[in-house]
Amino acid sequence: MAPQLSDILEYAEQLQQVNMEGVEPTSHPFQEVNVLREDAVRPSLPRDLALANAPEQEAGQVRVPAVLEGSGGA
Repeated sequence: MAPQLSDILEYAEQLQQVNMEGVEPTSHPFQEVNVLREDAVRPSLPRDLALANAPEQEAGQVRVPAVLEGSGGA
């Protein structure tokens, strides 16, 4: 690992020599903004078709085994 660490330190030394005058500090390299869409109600799969292949279902929902200890069941 010594040769790799040496290479890393040499590269860091090279970076210290880069002229950064006039470069504004940033927290992210891109000037992005959120590109999220608005929520909209759209037609979806009917519940009976969505549950058709579920191994177990209860009260219109897919029943799965408990994942956390002490959860008292599904």
